[in-house]
Amino acid sequence: MSDTTGVRSVKSIDALRRGLDVMLAIQRSSAATLSELHRQTGLSKATLLRILKTLQQAGWAERSELDKRYVPASAAGESGPAVQWRASLSALAAQSRATLQRLVPWPIDLGVRDGTAMLILDTDRPRNGLAVNYRALGFRPPMLLSSLGRCYLSFCPEEERREILAALARSPSDTDRAARRPENIRRMMAHARDQGYVVRDPASRAWTRPTASARSRCRCAWTRSWWAA
Repeated sequence: MSDTTGVRSVKSIDALRRGLDVMLAIQRSSAATLSELHRQTGLSKATLLRILKTLQQAGWAERSELDKRYVPASAAGESGPAVQWRASLSALAAQSRATLQRLVPWPIDLGVRDGTAMLILDTDRPRNGLAVNYRALGFRPPMLLSSLGRCYLSFCPEEERREILAALARSPSDTDRAARRPENIRRMMAHARDQGYVVRDPASRAWTRPTASARSRCRCAWTRSWWAA
């Protein structure tokens, strides 16, 4: 029997196809509620909940604690403790971010340091009038050019800052060249601490996506790893 004949005789997996349809609907909308997915796929909510739980456990989808929307995972296909940690961090930050959102009408991203860059784990961009969408998830803004990275660098512990700047100074990437000018870094951090917010490097656009924010407002009350962007 040829391979082609064998493929034709094999039955497809309906449950897998339904799961792929749901994942495609999430990706197309960037962020979707259970009701929206129900309308888009025609699947019952009970079936959707089982599929969504499977996608979350497998690391393909995440649920925003802020607006209860399902979004593509920031690190697609990654499962286990890392996914659980991100979900816990988002849940812990939800109330603080909601409070901040009432004070600062600006899209808020939840990010953490990822080596010498930042990693966006969660965002409320679809909720905000200034928003684009959830495609910022998984984006790694450079430490010295992005508002998020500059904000983190300005408020992290001194020992950690020295470690980051030393690694950036050794980097061959053009986005990290500013680390070789310590006086400029000191001025930027002093301005950030004085103003309470950081503006990204206006001279560089090569690294940005349409969703990248132009400004980050720093709030470090409960952990230095979250920022309003």
